Amino acid sequence: MHLARALVAMAAAAVAAAATYELEVQHAYGHAAPFAARGALEVAPGAPKHKMLKASPAEVELDASALAALLAADGLYRVRLRRAGGTWVGGSIRACDLAAAELKEELGVTLNARGDPIALAFKAARGVGACPTPEEATLATTAAPVLDVVAQIIPVQAKVAKPPGGMGTPLPRGGGGGSSQDNPHAEPQKPKSFLMKYWHILLPLALLLLTTSEPEPPKKEKAS
Repeated sequence: MHLARALVAMAAAAVAAAATYELEVQHAYGHAAPFAARGALEVAPGAPKHKMLKASPAEVELDASALAALLAADGLYRVRLRRAGGTWVGGSIRACDLAAAELKEELGVTLNARGDPIALAFKAARGVGACPTPEEATLATTAAPVLDVVAQIIPVQAKVAKPPGGMGTPLPRGGGGGSSQDNPHAEPQKPKSFLMKYWHILLPLALLLLTTSEPEPPKKEKAS
């Protein structure tokens, strides 16, 4: 019984995750202007990337007088969006750049694993030269999801510090003494003398001989 309930709950969660939902969209003319409703973005999680986001409506009639004032002041056109009950995420674009792109707006939306927007960016081409004045105030908008970038894992290699002078050479990273054949850049090792090889044996013997002397023979007593 519990297994059946768990399977039903999992199926319901999968259906809910694949169901289409909307992101509320608002815009503002300038950094100090209040936001107003502009429409929505429909999100279809199971659709291909180029069909995952759809603007509704696809064309927005902007306030002509507010747009003209924004172009004259070289201000910013701002957009923000959120899922129902979620946090707003926003972006802005220079109104002159948007006008240079013939009021064709392309939004890049980054969604997390739950489908909530976490970043918003404009992809409109930056205009060159004087700020153009559009003949109409109709904004054509499209949106596309921004895929997460997979981080490249780079193994960390420990840096072997060079010892002070006279302390020898560092051991290789693989551990052990190694040889000059493993490392062609290593200095060739000089052969050690007999005393250098066996000093730890000869030294105790020498100390033992120096500190130990033969006992004196007993003296004979004279006869009375």
